[in-house]
Amino acid sequence: MDLYNALRLHFAMQCIESYQKKYGLEWFDNRDAGLNVDARKKIKAEKARARHSNSGKIDVPKVVARLSFGFWISLIGSGNRFDSDGKAHYDYEETLWRPALHLAFPTCLTRKKAHTPLNHLGIFRNRIAHHEPIFKRHLSRDHERILEVTEWISPETTAWIRHHSRVEELLLSKETDRAIKF
Repeated sequence: MDLYNALRLHFAMQCIESYQKKYGLEWFDNRDAGLNVDARKKIKAEKARARHSNSGKIDVPKVVARLSFGFWISLIGSGNRFDSDGKAHYDYEETLWRPALHLAFPTCLTRKKAHTPLNHLGIFRNRIAHHEPIFKRHLSRDHERILEVTEWISPETTAWIRHHSRVEELLLSKETDRAIKF
């Protein structure tokens, strides 16, 4: 399992567990969960796909599994989305973080502290996925962010990553040595 998938898996699972404790198995349909219009649209689309691929039935785990890393990161954001009346109606600090999501990050004190590195990692992940150049990035810092965020969610997973990952070794090696290590 690569670093991104380890982080994504644990991040999503902790969010899901926190929401289910507060709002039930189908938390994404619970209006009290305080999801903004954008989040509800994304969930609706994934439910339609799940219904189409499963003979009309909605498989909750499949719906949740299909939600992107960006979706989960957005739930740590401010939530301020403007509805048709031009007013921001959603404050994720009050509707998501305090009632449930803080449980997913037991050692991270604030929503803002969690959102910033997660958002940077989402951008980093997208650059890689879309084959954009990353060689001018501070890759050691990106790696540190991954470990920092993973530590907030699961110290055990961080230990697993540190034990199995060769990223630090490769980043420290000379360019001429890198071809040999792959």
